[in-house]
Amino acid sequence: MNIVSRLQFNNTDCNIYEGSGFITAPYNAYWRFMKKLCMTKLLNTSQINQLVHVREDEMKKLVESMINISKHGESCDLRQAIMTMTNNVICRMSMSTRCLADGATNEAREIKDLALQVSLLGGKLSAGNVMGPLAKLDLFGYGRHLRIALDKFDRLVERIIKEHEEKKMKGTERSEGMDLMDILLEISRDPNAEMELTKKEIKAFFLASCFQLLL
Repeated sequence: MNIVSRLQFNNTDCNIYEGSGFITAPYNAYWRFMKKLCMTKLLNTSQINQLVHVREDEMKKLVESMINISKHGESCDLRQAIMTMTNNVICRMSMSTRCLADGATNEAREIKDLALQVSLLGGKLSAGNVMGPLAKLDLFGYGRHLRIALDKFDRLVERIIKEHEEKKMKGTERSEGMDLMDILLEISRDPNAEMELTKKEIKAFFLASCFQLLL
């Protein structure tokens, strides 16, 4: 079944999630488990409907923003506004955080920026295949910069994971319901789960998911 294997980073030493990603995983038991998880837990009709208020709230914020801009006779970049709304929906459904439209620093925006860096640097590493064996020498430093970006992403998502775990320990109820991070952490704690799900694999899953914010 090698025909369904995914493209890998040229220099695997730079990728701290090597072997843990779902999107780039070969067709094996782990890939089948994650696919089943997406279809039955993360992206099923029940979960999507449970978070419908998130989409409605973000749509309401977009409309209110457009009305406010119109009242002041200002111009509006509708494409950017819709993109921000879409990113907010994805981030809130994934880990209960938002990308603020005013450019303020926040976790969701940091994650998006780091995902962009990883995507660009990963592409440059792949292009380095034309150099053959010399590609492993990392002559242009792309591998080093990729590792730095991934380390930053890892620390940021680790902080978000700890925030979710602390709320779980305190018994704090989420007003928005369970997000994808809550579901994945719940499965990772389940001793009867079909497969063990590690934090490293959860982080790799969110890295792949964050690439959707770049589209």
